[in-house]
Amino acid sequence: RPSLCSVEGARAPATATHLRDDLVVTVAHVMGQSREGFVRGVDGVAHRAEILGVDPGLDLCLLRVEGINVPVDASAPRWRDDDTSLSVGSLLAVLGTWS
Repeated sequence: RPSLCSVEGARAPATATHLRDDLVVTVAHVMGQSREGFVRGVDGVAHRAEILGVDPGLDLCLLRVEGINVPVDASAPRWRDDDTSLSVGSLLAVLGTWS
């Protein structure tokens, strides 16, 4: 089951990783100086994405996307809003492609 989606940023399209229902992470450099972009799920529909945070040093960008249809592997760990094991500095791996 895929957990990847595509992002259309100010500079270029990129692959993103769906973390949970409304959160997607991608590479920051594709977003440029934008405050929003678009994310496409497996249904091909573009959804407006709000940038929640950027870490230029790690080249990561966290997006909030409402209504996206991205199936997530049920065996993968899921993060909850009340999960105290996640904090600033937690390790996160992002998979994608370079285009």
